[in-house]
This record gives sequence, C-alpha cells and structure tokens, in this order.
Amino acid sequence: MEKLQLNAQLRSAVGKGTARKLRSSGVIPSVVYSKGSSTPITLERKEIVTLLKTKEADHALINLVVLSDGSKKEYISLIKDYQVDPIKGELLHVDFMEISLDKPVTVYIPIVITAEPLICKIGGKLNFITREVEIECLPSNIPNHIEFDASALKIGDSVHVSELQIPERVTLLTDPQETVLSVYSEAKEAAAEEGEAAEAKAETPES
Repeated sequence: MEKLQLNAQLRSAVGKGTARKLRSSGVIPSVVYSKGSSTPITLERKEIVTLLKTKEADHALINLVVLSDGSKKEYISLIKDYQVDPIKGELLHVDFMEISLDKPVTVYIPIVITAEPLICKIGGKLNFITREVEIECLPSNIPNHIEFDASALKIGDSVHVSELQIPERVTLLTDPQETVLSVYSEAKEAAAEEGEAAEAKAETPES
C-alpha cells in the first residue's frame, strides 16, 4: 500500500483553552501514540480534513513528519480516532498510532460494488448492508478496498462476507455469515405490505 505523507508541528502547550486557540488559528491539535508514550502535535486543518474525506482515511499508512525547531521525526502510523463537533460538524482532534511494518495490524476495509445487478434496471433494488470488513495483515499488505461484481445477482439473492475475494496474506476477522448485500423487488414488497394490511384489517373486529 502506498504511504501518504502528512506534515505536523510539535506542540508544547496542552489543555482545552489552548486547543480552542489552535483551532481558531487554523490548526488541529492532535496526538501520536507510540510505544507507551504520547506526543502532542498540530496539523494544518485543510490538509487533515482533505485526508479524512478520502475512503482510505481509516486504513491508510501515513508517514507523519513531525517538525520541531529545524529537526524532524517520522512516524509510520494509522489514524486511531478523531473527534468532530456534533453540532457544527467541525474537526476537533485527531489521534495517530505509530505502527511497526513487520507486525500485523487490524483495520476496516471498505467493500466496493464494481457493478450493480442488471435486474436493478427493470425494478430490482440493491440493499447494501455491510459496507466494510475487518481484516488483519501486515501494513504493507493492507488493500485499498475489497471489490465485488454484483451484476449477475437476481431478485431474492443475497451475498455474504464468505463470498468476497479476500487477498492473499490477509486474514478476515468479520463473521463470514454476515450479509453484505441483497436484491429485492420493490413492487413485490409493496404488494406484500398491502396484503398484510388488508389481512390485519379483516381480522380487526368492528366496534
């Protein structure tokens, strides 16, 4: 997997008041967790927000370059977590976890439907239920996504995690019996609902 580079600045001041001032100046307070320690840093808001909007954000390998007084330290890391203001929707904080390239990591990978069922062109509906799977592998083997071609599916068909093509050297952790997607007929469902409603009405005693 290709590594993304992200530049950061070491910060010495911490606390809620400092964090608010940093965000108002256009940077995001963050932390790198590494071997039992933590390093406070700041990121340029535009750069990290752009990264978080990509599909790879949750599992991309990031070469985090932390600058401080002319020196720099690099961390090969993953995004561990991030916080967003529930009302304003603004990014508040990002946590990174340094990883070792020779030790397996656990990440979630998106499922990408490369082609919808042909039946959807004449009334079929695709119900996409599970949009990502949990895997374990070495960082260099993390796939960008898992593809599935659903073009041959028909009404009533469903696909389970066990039917996905998982790359070599990747261990699937998600339950294989979990449903990924199903195909149904909107017209049939509407007719069934009308039938159930009519049956319920018939069984209701008149007052």
